[in-house]
Amino acid sequence: MPWPPSRDLVVEAVTVTASGTMEIATDAVDFDSTTGTIAYVLPDPATMGNKKVALSLIASANPANAVTITPAAGLIDGAANLVLSVVGQSVEVCARSDVAIPNYRIQG
Repeated sequence: MPWPPSRDLVVEAVTVTASGTMEIATDAVDFDSTTGTIAYVLPDPATMGNKKVALSLIASANPANAVTITPAAGLIDGAANLVLSVVGQSVEVCARSDVAIPNYRIQG
């Protein structure tokens, strides 16, 4: 595969329906909170390089069934966590391991 990869590169998302921790190899996560709230942990950004991860709420039976995303270390744009509560809401975060304090930044 040529580098950098084409912007048309298709990434298959992992669908998550319960609380858990993201695997480092994951590139995209679709959350389905139909059965209840989800607490999801991103890996320590120091272990992620400068990897981007797409996070989306694809289904929910109740707006109270939010998805709370928390990094194992560091912050997400200065906050302790990120909450997805509206179906269709999505965000891309980038792990920053090349800074003094590794963290996640929300992209565009």
